[in-house]
Amino acid sequence: MRELDDLFKLEAQEILVYTAKEVEIDPNYHTKETTYYNPIPIEAVIIDLTATQIKWKTLGLSTSRAKEIIIRYEDKDKIESSKKIEIDGIEYLGWKQNGKLQYRKAGNYLRCYVYTE
Repeated sequence: MRELDDLFKLEAQEILVYTAKEVEIDPNYHTKETTYYNPIPIEAVIIDLTATQIKWKTLGLSTSRAKEIIIRYEDKDKIESSKKIEIDGIEYLGWKQNGKLQYRKAGNYLRCYVYTE
C-alpha cells in the first residue's frame, strides 16, 4: 500500500466532518430538527466520479455529483458518525445502505463515496 501512502502525502486536503443530533419535534408528522455540532477537520484524498462511475459504484443512487474520498483508518469513527461532509464549501452525504456507511478498507486507509442530494 505504499502507493496510497505516497498519494496521500501528495494529494491530501482537509475536509470537514459534521456530526449532529436529531430531535423529533412532532411525533404525528415525524418532523425532525437537526442540530449540527462543530466540524471536525480530517485529511482526505478526493477523487471526482463521472456519471458512469456513479452509476456503477453506488448502485441505486441518483445524483449528478459524487466523489470518492480516501481517509486514514483512524478517522473511521468520525466518518461513520457524520451527518454531512463539507468539501470545498459544498455539502455531501456519505453513501449508506441499511443505515450503515459503505466503505472499502485498503491497507491503512478507507475508501468511501459521498454525494450531493
